[in-house]
Amino acid sequence: MVQSRADREPNVPNPTNMHLVHTHPESGGYSLYGRLVLASGRANPGLADDIACAIGCDLLPVSIYQFANQNTFVRLGRSVRGSDVFWIQPTCPPTNDTLMELLIAIDTLRRD
Repeated sequence: MVQSRADREPNVPNPTNMHLVHTHPESGGYSLYGRLVLASGRANPGLADDIACAIGCDLLPVSIYQFANQNTFVRLGRSVRGSDVFWIQPTCPPTNDTLMELLIAIDTLRRD
């Protein structure tokens, strides 16, 4: 008998392993692996709000500062350890600033 991909890989949703899909009452959303966290940079906060509203999840509080010497600092409002984090950051002009903000945010998320 040939096994399907869903039978070989336990994380692929199918009717026999739907117990892996978790409901999170605090966010009102669903996640395949764990707690879903949405965060956004300064490039387009309206887009991030629309996405969060559409999937029924709150945005992570984030503080982003740019110092006088053009250094960027990102501070998370709470720990995201063990969560599925999606950072919403378009790379629209000024591309250099938005891309560097994205890379620094990724570094901050990895170090949390």
